[in-house]
Parts: sequence; C-alpha cells; structure tokens
Amino acid sequence: MAKRSSASSPHGKRRSVTSDDIRRRRWTKAELDAARRIAARQSASDDSGINYKEIPRLTEEQLAKMVRLRDVRPKGPGE
Repeated sequence: MAKRSSASSPHGKRRSVTSDDIRRRRWTKAELDAARRIAARQSASDDSGINYKEIPRLTEEQLAKMVRLRDVRPKGPGE
C-alpha cells in the first residue's frame, strides 16, 4: 500500500482560541476523570527521595544573566 502524501490531505482552517475559551470549555467525563487521576498522583508523590546535592550549582555567569520575568517587557510585532 502506497503512503499518502501530506499534500493529499486537506488542511483545516486555523481557529484562534483565547484563554476565556479554554476556561469556559466543557470537559467530557473521561477528560475530567483523567485530570483527577493525574492530580491525585501528583499530590500523592513523595519528593523526599530527591538528592539535591547531585544538582550542580549555578555559575556566576548564569546568575548574572538571570532577570525577573516581571521586569522583562513582552516583545511587540517587529522587535
């Protein structure tokens, strides 16, 4: 069987979605159940076994490059 070229598949029109659209979206029961299972697994996890000594410290150069996110202006069009 020959593989179909992507050119043969029609592309759907892109739709703009806002954060309000996402907040108002109605979730299916399956989606809600999956989200609840994931949230329960995450809240039940025990991070006490993490050995933070294995994580390398930041260098002076890395620290000098750090900025506070609220101090960074979002780039506008053409910047």
